[in-house]
Amino acid sequence: QWYPGKPVIINTNNYTLELFNGDIGVCLPDQNGDLKVYFEDEGEVRDIMPGRLPDHNTAYALTVHKSQGSEFDEVMLVLPRTVSKVVNRELLYTAITRARKKIIIGGNKTILTKGIQRQIRRASGLRDYIWP
Repeated sequence: QWYPGKPVIINTNNYTLELFNGDIGVCLPDQNGDLKVYFEDEGEVRDIMPGRLPDHNTAYALTVHKSQGSEFDEVMLVLPRTVSKVVNRELLYTAITRARKKIIIGGNKTILTKGIQRQIRRASGLRDYIWP
């Protein structure tokens, strides 16, 4: 269902339409009242008919993972209610650096602190491969 103000995020690349995974647009009426989805790209705004969009979802909120590669003026990060291994230094860094101007972090200070202290330890074996 399409309505004015509906935010959408593109899930798959479409080179013909020049829409790519992670692109975010908003549905608005054009001058004739027809609903179109508007995308900003390098300062230019373009519109696409909703029926032509590749796979997409409504984008009221995004996961940190899905937001990678995007920036927003304001970001709100909502932490889980309990300590979680998912909350780590790298995830927090990624979330915070999505904000150009302002970040609001909602959650328990202890969970935030533990997340900052938790660093991902990767066991890829790459170091041993490069320096035998």
